[in-house]
Amino acid sequence: MPSTPSIPSFAITGFQPESYRTNLPIDITLLAVNIAIAGQRSYHVPTVSVVNGTSNIRHSTRQLGLPCCCTGVWSISASSYVQREPSHSFLGQCLASDIEYYIATQTPISEDGLFNNTGIRTGAAPGVVAVSTQIGIPEIAYTWIRDAAHIYDFWINHLTLGDTTLRPVLDDMVVVLIKTQNVRSPSGNVTSGGLAEPRFHLDLSPDLGPFSRPENDGPALRAINLIKYANWLLDNENGSWVSDNLWPAIDLDLNWIAYHWPEESFELWETIYTQSYWTAAVQYRMLIMGVALGRRIKREFDEVKYAREAANILVYMQTFWDVEQGYMRGNTAADRTGVDSATHLTSIFNYDQSAGCDALTFQPCSDRALSNLKVASDSFREIYPISSNISAHKPVPLGLFPEDTTGGGHPWFFSIFGAAEQLYDALWTWDALRHLSVTPVSHAFFASFAPNIALGDYAKTSQTYRNLTDAIRTYADEFVLLCAQYTPPGGDLAQGFDKVSGTPFGVPGLSRSFSAALTAFDARTGAVPTPWGAASASQAGIAQDEDGDIGEKAFEDEAQEILDLRESASS
Repeated sequence: MPSTPSIPSFAITGFQPESYRTNLPIDITLLAVNIAIAGQRSYHVPTVSVVNGTSNIRHSTRQLGLPCCCTGVWSISASSYVQREPSHSFLGQCLASDIEYYIATQTPISEDGLFNNTGIRTGAAPGVVAVSTQIGIPEIAYTWIRDAAHIYDFWINHLTLGDTTLRPVLDDMVVVLIKTQNVRSPSGNVTSGGLAEPRFHLDLSPDLGPFSRPENDGPALRAINLIKYANWLLDNENGSWVSDNLWPAIDLDLNWIAYHWPEESFELWETIYTQSYWTAAVQYRMLIMGVALGRRIKREFDEVKYAREAANILVYMQTFWDVEQGYMRGNTAADRTGVDSATHLTSIFNYDQSAGCDALTFQPCSDRALSNLKVASDSFREIYPISSNISAHKPVPLGLFPEDTTGGGHPWFFSIFGAAEQLYDALWTWDALRHLSVTPVSHAFFASFAPNIALGDYAKTSQTYRNLTDAIRTYADEFVLLCAQYTPPGGDLAQGFDKVSGTPFGVPGLSRSFSAALTAFDARTGAVPTPWGAASASQAGIAQDEDGDIGEKAFEDEAQEILDLRESASS
């Protein structure tokens, strides 16, 4: 059982008197209150109903709508609003109700945030996703291919689940993405590198200023969006339109990646020019999906080239794995460890439940992805002062990478939500497989929940399986509750929160933070995305040993050949 937390201090940080409908001697009814806990955690109470005719009224925090970790009896008086008789609730005892409360309140805020950041609401062209509602800030008055791709991906997933109200914005998406291919920018034109331009003004005119370009995940992400939408249209009898209008744009990006994937570019965080695991992984996925779509609509295309390069990329992806340390290096920069949140974000973006716990494609429940998440989480444990009082068996806030100094280097919401999402994805996959496996690679991860766990397979019917999955589900929920803890009143998620004070950090109303919250919530409920073909990785010709492990020697020669190819292309 978790240890008893110390009694926190409580203080009112804001009053919003809205009416005077009370017979209290103090002439006020509070309809909105911000309550700060221990100077770090705050909750916005939408309504506080004050009844009875005395100046000292008792309410439980449940009546006030506060999470149960704040339970206790409160007293209102003419001069103060203070807690009396504080409760000693355990987090585990109130976890379920707390997270349900947060998800129920944050979901509509995040959904509205995405729509408010899109199109004419921000002064942008229809379908253009702005990075934030704060478009008055010149540094962020752009649309990023990468950030927008996550929002489009979320909407396409919901369209495939039956929400056809999203069709108009996704039709606008098609127009936007095809236009971005044809803008002459500092990266070049459509044939000379312009496909890898990372960002545009909100009217889709080129950004002519200095920036981190090119970014070679852009063509892959754009094509993934278009291919996913094309498959939905095909399922709904729009075959000729897909073939005539979408395929030419998709094939443009497929062809560019097939010939340029060995080249270096700026990585996910736009800080270094390097080889990137994230970039390689989305390029691999894009080629696999593109080949499948081309076959489906019976178009002539360079199928052999695309399939061969997909296999080459998959082999190359394995070279990022650090066998000794048990994590996937996010990049090859000499001045970094390579520990990077980009890797667990890769795992969830490329989630394909039909691939099971495949390590080649770094599926969320694979032993490599689980080990990687533990290493990454542990690496952040000692970095942020705000984590100093978090016990060793609880999750801590995650940032971009341990060496990050962006704005001072702080935790980011989408890194934390992403960790929760990976664990939810893993849980649903184990449930579908009806077992989980503890391997030498993943043993340290599972041992953090069951110290004496032995290597082997554990059936869904076993008590060990139930104990492990219950503990991992709670751990995932606690990642979400970290985000809840630092979500500001009103739910307007910024980039993250300050590593010392916990106050919002960076751009407010960040589209990427909103979408990260929503995809994590979806993963918790088991909203599994449509398979994209990750299961075909087993046909890539990469040898595995009899236990299914990826042997370091198995692809050594082929991997070295591909590394030489990249080095030649980058020189």
